[in-house]
This record gives sequence, structure tokens and C-alpha cells, in this order.
Amino acid sequence: MAGVETLHAHVAVLVIVDVLSFSTAVDVAASRGAIVYPFPFSEAQAAQLIADRVGAVVARPRHKAEGQFSLSPASLTRIPNGTKLMLPSLNGGRLSVAAGRAPGRISVLTCCLRNTAAVAVAAQALAGDGPSG
Repeated sequence: MAGVETLHAHVAVLVIVDVLSFSTAVDVAASRGAIVYPFPFSEAQAAQLIADRVGAVVARPRHKAEGQFSLSPASLTRIPNGTKLMLPSLNGGRLSVAAGRAPGRISVLTCCLRNTAAVAVAAQALAGDGPSG
């Protein structure tokens, strides 16, 4: 969190990398056409209320997933195109939401081993440092 708070005022793009599963889960869901709403895991009880407002389904904890979507990337390999997914996560979700709520407007991207090249190109373009910037 200290990194998000420190860098936020000094960058045009902030990249969240949570390699334990959040970033890969976001990439898998997004590559299938889902819309991912990161959410702080500590606020999991509020997740359903907010998900209802935006028409999203809430990913369940892995140990309670029972065939439903969870933070496990494998659970998202068949997520239907256009699904809105509220994805609570202890680190990645919390940091993504904090970055999006901080004063000022910056772009927030999620990066994992599967999408590093695409995130680098997008970050450069959003910051005005890429081929189109």
C-alpha cells in the first residue's frame, strides 16, 4: 500500500502485479471477455451489495467455490463473454481499488506473466511514451 500511495502522485500509469493469483485471474477473465471489478478481500461482506449494484457475480473464496468462479485462474477459463465479475483479493484487489480511489486520475493496469508485453505497450501508450504517444 505504501508503494501505491507514494507513486500515485508521480506516475501516469500504475501497474499492479500480484503473482500469487489475482493478476493471472484478471488476465484469464479479461481474455475471455469478462469485465473484472477488483475488490478488497477485507470488505468481502460489502462485495455482494456492490456487485448487485453493477450486476456482477462475486467470486467465491477458493475453499468455498464449489464449481463457482473464484480467485483461482483455473475457475475462470470458461467464464462467459460479458460476465461482470467482482474479484475480492487480499493484495491485488485491495491495491487496485486503492490506486483507483486515490486523488487525481491515473491509469491502473494489472500485470502477470501471461500479459507482460501487452501491459508494457499499454502502459507506454497511456503514459504518452509509446509509439502512439
